[in-house]
Amino acid sequence: MGSITSKETVLGTIYEKRNNAGDVLQQVGSIGFVKECNGRSHFVITDLLGIRNNKASHYLNIHLCDSSYKVKEQAFSALKLFFSFIDLFSLNKNFVRGFNDQEVKSLKQFLKGGIRKGTIWDMDMNTTRSNKTISIYLGIYRDFYKNTLNITDSSLHKKSTLQITNGDGFLGHTEKKVIERYDSNPRTKRINKAPKYIKLSEYEKIVTLINNKYTLRDHIIVKLMYEYGLRIGEVLGLTLEDINPTEDDQIFSLTLRNRVSDKYWQHCKNLLIPQYIYQYSENEYLTKKIGYGIVYIHYEMKEMLEEYIEEIIWDERLLSKSKKKKENLFLKSKSDSITNEENLFNKDNYYIFLSHLQYLPLTQGGWNKLLRNIFEESGLKLDVTTKKDNLSHRFRHGFAMNKVKEGLTEIELAEALRHSGTHSVKTYYNPDEEDYILLLKKQKESWNTNVPPTT
Repeated sequence: MGSITSKETVLGTIYEKRNNAGDVLQQVGSIGFVKECNGRSHFVITDLLGIRNNKASHYLNIHLCDSSYKVKEQAFSALKLFFSFIDLFSLNKNFVRGFNDQEVKSLKQFLKGGIRKGTIWDMDMNTTRSNKTISIYLGIYRDFYKNTLNITDSSLHKKSTLQITNGDGFLGHTEKKVIERYDSNPRTKRINKAPKYIKLSEYEKIVTLINNKYTLRDHIIVKLMYEYGLRIGEVLGLTLEDINPTEDDQIFSLTLRNRVSDKYWQHCKNLLIPQYIYQYSENEYLTKKIGYGIVYIHYEMKEMLEEYIEEIIWDERLLSKSKKKKENLFLKSKSDSITNEENLFNKDNYYIFLSHLQYLPLTQGGWNKLLRNIFEESGLKLDVTTKKDNLSHRFRHGFAMNKVKEGLTEIELAEALRHSGTHSVKTYYNPDEEDYILLLKKQKESWNTNVPPTT
């Protein structure tokens, strides 16, 4: 009996086979890096000797050429694991003809990770993956087989047909439908519970903390998410030309859209992601809910944005003191202009939310790290062992729950959340005990008001 252990490195995970005495028998791993070339991200996977994996490279950089960065990055991670598994169990000849049932079972156990006793090898991996992640990776391998080796009939590709019943919406309607499911995908029990949401009292506590210890930028970001329902990617992708007046001088609009100059963490969900600048003038990109979205904000929100932009970001005294900040602002924080019109600030187009230290566009990773500190200092619970809870998305869930309490219908809530339909808005309805008690009291008040007095 031997063991297989994993060791994390900057470029990827290295796996070691050891005998009972702890001696290393074999060391394998598919490692990789991303390099920028002519404005595009090029993904490279090699073995530990530096020999490039041409099949993986072709799939990532040719087949997925027009896919989003996030899709490529996920496939990049999945394929590094896939080829590490192949090398670790000497399956190079087997892999080109498609895996059989036993090999697929071993692959799934390898992907699961964690600590496990085996008949030949014990596993001691640093990472444990969920069934959902494993299913996603298996889907990537199917697509890789299909488009690289023209294989669609391996054990990975076997399907079964089944009938399922779904609940739909707040009203509890149900529907039956027949679906096909891959046999190799691990079964995942659906838990119809949305992520936690920020209550008004918690939001007020967070804002008080931010105003006392953090910055105006941080206050604006949480306000946009909680009071206006923006996703964090939509916030980070905002530029100067996206703030516009309306016919009402007390209301302004924010235009949400994706640009070629955006990084993947600045993308707006459910909107067209252009690959080339010429797409800005195409009808699809100029169509609301396809190429762009609109969120209306109050004058007070616009004033806060103006104060942050003009007095903090574009402070000439501050910029004159830091040559690096000035270079980063003008060279690396500029974004594509779509309207080519003067914006409220009479400047070229730039991303609004920047890092304090370097004046580079604020990344989602940088924001998440700061937000965890804010949550901890505010006394809000965190899941410290996993990244399951999207902390930023709790604000959007809070926005949705507040709208539900205001009495919005499913259709109105879908519109407020900028969803294409009502099916997905049910995930935002996540009442707790306090909410149920409040609802019961309101029902009783309504009953007492409408019941005629006895004579």
